[in-house]
Amino acid sequence: MQNLIIDTGADEPILNALLSMQASAQRDHKLVIITSDSKRLEQLKARFEFYSTIQIQLLKESDEAVTKLPPLNPSVKPSPDGFLIVSAANGRFRWWYNQLAFSAAQFNYPIEIYDLGGLGFGKAHVSEVQLNDEGYYTVIGKNWKSKALHKPDIIADCLNRFPVQTVYLDADIAISKPISEVFDPAHGDYDIGITVRSDREFQNYDKKDNQKITGYINAGVVFFRNTPGAKKFIKLWQNLTLELNNDQLALNQLVNPDGSKLVAHEKIHAKDYTVRLFDGAIYNYDYQIGNVLSGAEKLFHFKNSKDRMHDFDESRSAQKNSSFLDYLISKIPPQIEVYDPLMLELKELREEAQRLRVGYHQLRNERLGIKKKMGQDRIRYEKRIARVNLLVDRLKKFVS
Repeated sequence: MQNLIIDTGADEPILNALLSMQASAQRDHKLVIITSDSKRLEQLKARFEFYSTIQIQLLKESDEAVTKLPPLNPSVKPSPDGFLIVSAANGRFRWWYNQLAFSAAQFNYPIEIYDLGGLGFGKAHVSEVQLNDEGYYTVIGKNWKSKALHKPDIIADCLNRFPVQTVYLDADIAISKPISEVFDPAHGDYDIGITVRSDREFQNYDKKDNQKITGYINAGVVFFRNTPGAKKFIKLWQNLTLELNNDQLALNQLVNPDGSKLVAHEKIHAKDYTVRLFDGAIYNYDYQIGNVLSGAEKLFHFKNSKDRMHDFDESRSAQKNSSFLDYLISKIPPQIEVYDPLMLELKELREEAQRLRVGYHQLRNERLGIKKKMGQDRIRYEKRIARVNLLVDRLKKFVS
């Protein structure tokens, strides 16, 4: 079955349709998005390129399709059983976001992405404090870089625009297994779900100067039911993030102000909201800490390592970026399929460079062979000249 969406320049109708399809398990349904703006067409293709359920066409090429396809019912609202992923990235994080989007599309999880600058698609986010060229807002403590002051703001915006359950994921996360069970009634009522660091991960941070900032909670994965309690929590989180200049420090102080050890699967009851603790080893696995996998991991987080996307620089040579991306790929566990057109392009460039190098070495060897032959010829010539001169000298003595 196919449904038609006439594009209005906003992504909400498309995301709502994806949410409805997700909630009703309509995997065989297709969305045909018709737009008359070629620039918007490219944005839509970049935004939804990973979804096999979406087709995007220019109006001038699709007049017949407009008359044949049934329009999407504008009264269709996303079911509360569906959920939306929200994330944010700038241009330097595009490669990481592509991995997140590709992995989410495999499970039909729609994403609302916020453009922090240079991404080229998604909802533009304007903040009083902007990311600098180095990929962070400010430095707190001894050397901790605050990279996500925008986080509570975009989550609040998303919950206000979409009346559904929401999962915030950092852009450097990849999904390897379905995660819809986090909203199952089996987990009981809660407003906010956060992930608790494993003992291994916490002990690693405990050896660092910034352990107070990292705490037992990582702010890269947060689950929200669309409840008044969740919205009150986010408001507190927004204010404390601005006060402390760090979203993660603020989250830890809200949930665990005394810094005591947290245990997964427990709940924390506050006056206006309830927080449920999820196992970080499953829903926020720090793959850079250690490569010992249990098989239960569902969300892989590539954090606190040199293989962050702000280290990638499009102005560098293809060879350097190729080596860098090779390193990134090597860090992704085999459970996660990698989407990497840039890597394929660089692979082709490497193969072409290798062919050129082979050709160069062949020409160089030929040149060396010619020089060697020329040297050998010169030696033979010099020897002949020496013999001739010797004969001339003897003839002169004979004549005289």
